[in-house]
Amino acid sequence: MNLGPASVQAGRLSYAEAISTTEEQQILLALVRNRHDQHGSMLAVNSVTANIRIAASGSMQFGFGDNDDYSGNLVPLGAGLSYEENPTISYAPVSGEKYLRSVMSPLPLSRFALLAGNLAEPEYIYRSLLERVNGLKNPGLSRPGRLDNDFDRLVGALSRLDAANSLKWLARSDYSAELLLERNDASSTRLVADVLQLLAVDDPAPGSERVVLPVTFGFDGPGDEAVQVYTRSVWELVELLSATIELPTAAGDSARPATAPGPRILHAAQAPDDAAVAVPFQDGWFYIASGDRDSKRVFRLLVSLWHGAMSGSTPSSPPVLTVPVSR
Repeated sequence: MNLGPASVQAGRLSYAEAISTTEEQQILLALVRNRHDQHGSMLAVNSVTANIRIAASGSMQFGFGDNDDYSGNLVPLGAGLSYEENPTISYAPVSGEKYLRSVMSPLPLSRFALLAGNLAEPEYIYRSLLERVNGLKNPGLSRPGRLDNDFDRLVGALSRLDAANSLKWLARSDYSAELLLERNDASSTRLVADVLQLLAVDDPAPGSERVVLPVTFGFDGPGDEAVQVYTRSVWELVELLSATIELPTAAGDSARPATAPGPRILHAAQAPDDAAVAVPFQDGWFYIASGDRDSKRVFRLLVSLWHGAMSGSTPSSPPVLTVPVSR
């Protein structure tokens, strides 16, 4: 009997799903509490230990006296095998200067370049994480077409170049990267020209198929052939997403409508049936609809970045809270 692999197969997926779900729920709850001007706290999962115990037992039954008293009611020989899994989950509160600095500091340019360079549809990465590019200021988390400005047009041109496989982000360090643009055909050539015009930079290689622009971290405007990028912090993304939360009209004087376009965190009086993630708060539920792809992607991005900040700042000392899960 080989219970080890079967236990891993059943337990690992269950634990991973539970941790992922509760991670999303506590972050959504933090957004809701922030929207209500309330303090929230976070717990990081330090470890999950599954203790497995297998016990075997045996029995023998005999009868004494008149055979009619026990005939047919005895099992001469019996055997049993019991299996018990008793997991222990260790938590640690997330706090301290390192954590605060991680969530309050602008995202390193290298991390932005990795995200923008590896996702199939990076447009929401630009809109979520860029504060400004060569003086072009990001107005918020608006969807395409909502705002007619140069930042919106820049994001559109970069996204179309990426879809045509004519754009690459190359991370060099936390504060430097390179933006590679390729003029593969007439369409990409026009888009590259639009990008250079919007960034107000000179073409470093006129007539060449490839254009390589150095990207640095900073607030200043455009240079001759350079791009300056300033990124948002994790907490700025928290503030932006908190502003998209719809509050119930029955909340009285404290009720405020959603103040930002783009993603939506909805409210319902009862537990919603179509929620990708939902949490109860006060007398209702706040959730992201399972069919709202835009909101789910931005929320997933926040979860990933916030989880990274928590993981990097969780102390390595023994956990403060250890919860044995009852049988």
